[in-house]
Amino acid sequence: MDKKNPKEIDKLIAIMQSEYLALKAEQTYRITIRENAFISNFLAIGVIISISFTNQPINLMVLLLIPLVSSCICWVYLNNDIIVNKFRIYFTDEFPEKVIQIFIRSKENITREDILNIIASWEHFHRKKDKFRRLRKILNTFFVFLGFIVISISTMVVTAPLLFTTSRLDTIIWVFDCVLILIMLVALTVTRDW
Repeated sequence: MDKKNPKEIDKLIAIMQSEYLALKAEQTYRITIRENAFISNFLAIGVIISISFTNQPINLMVLLLIPLVSSCICWVYLNNDIIVNKFRIYFTDEFPEKVIQIFIRSKENITREDILNIIASWEHFHRKKDKFRRLRKILNTFFVFLGFIVISISTMVVTAPLLFTTSRLDTIIWVFDCVLILIMLVALTVTRDW
């Protein structure tokens, strides 16, 4: 490899720094959307339940909106969770390697370990030094399943009598909701970062 002049190296480092800052800002934005989606799910469920219970007699048909709304919000949650995890992988694996290559080209007296300690220190630290991380991941997964799947399944149990007492359209909606719940269950199971 040829030795780059210091100005070229400084430009490359500035580009890498701006890329890092932009991607970290995007990661923070995606985390915020993900967490707000989870909270929004509970708010939407609360609105649907209150609409259902304001009518006399209670309108169980309105409750069939819960799996539909939850699956849409779950999709937003999942997409952002996947992107946040891709950012994590990029920051722990790919980005440090790019910086290492820049410093190798510059022939600076800096070791690979030094660069990894500077760039990826937080990404590695909060995963390896945190003895409760695994427990938090399990609890987080439990609450995500509770928020998106268990509540939707509970809705299907409560509305099951509609299968025998209402129109064919109600039955189709009920079956469609069951399919949505199954899709959410598979998507959440496959994409979890266990």
